[in-house]
Amino acid sequence: MRAVFTVEIPAIGHGKFPENSEIIEQLHTHGWEVVSLATIEDPVTRQEKYKEYAKELLEQMPEIRKTEEAEHIIYYGVLQEDKTKFVVTRVIQGRMTFRLLNPNLASLERSTENMIKILLSSGTGDSKFKISNSSVLVYEREFEDVIIKGTVIANPFRKAIKENRRDYLLVLIAMLILVPVIIGAVIYSSEEHRLIGGSLERLSTALITTIIVSALGLFQNYYEYKRETPISWEPYSDQRN
Repeated sequence: MRAVFTVEIPAIGHGKFPENSEIIEQLHTHGWEVVSLATIEDPVTRQEKYKEYAKELLEQMPEIRKTEEAEHIIYYGVLQEDKTKFVVTRVIQGRMTFRLLNPNLASLERSTENMIKILLSSGTGDSKFKISNSSVLVYEREFEDVIIKGTVIANPFRKAIKENRRDYLLVLIAMLILVPVIIGAVIYSSEEHRLIGGSLERLSTALITTIIVSALGLFQNYYEYKRETPISWEPYSDQRN
């Protein structure tokens, strides 16, 4: 099986993009280089070796092995933890495509998540990489059929709100009601209006409790998406059919 996603490369000024050599050096820093290639200093020789090593992977990638893209390989590497091999192609200046290969689906998804987490944390501000369309496609091995789609969670807070809309609405509504309730409790705090004032105080306590509990639920979801789940996986459905 293989996972495919495209990375948008940030321009470095006046519409100019980094050279392949600069991209390669940045990828080197993540420890993905094959040991046997790390000692090759000549960039031309190294580039040829990338293409040579990538032939094995291209044989299992029918969507590109006979296309022009196969001639634009700029990097070959391995994520050692799961033994996931990958190639990077760059046909146009502003984008590069990663293709990861691993026969085990769980290992492939884990490697993809780890790689994307690292890529998204590289750089600062506008110079950070971005995943095109926030999308990852998983193909069936040696076939062109997409079986799983991954959605990159670029904004964990927005994702937490979307997945936990009930708590979000409870926090929002409770906060809107809380302000006038507190004002009313202050106004009716005298002995003369003790019954009304007491009721408003109890209501404000209940609203504060609701806000705290619901906010904690939102934060728990946010923390999970931020630290543990950079990609949301689901079975692929072709919307055109």
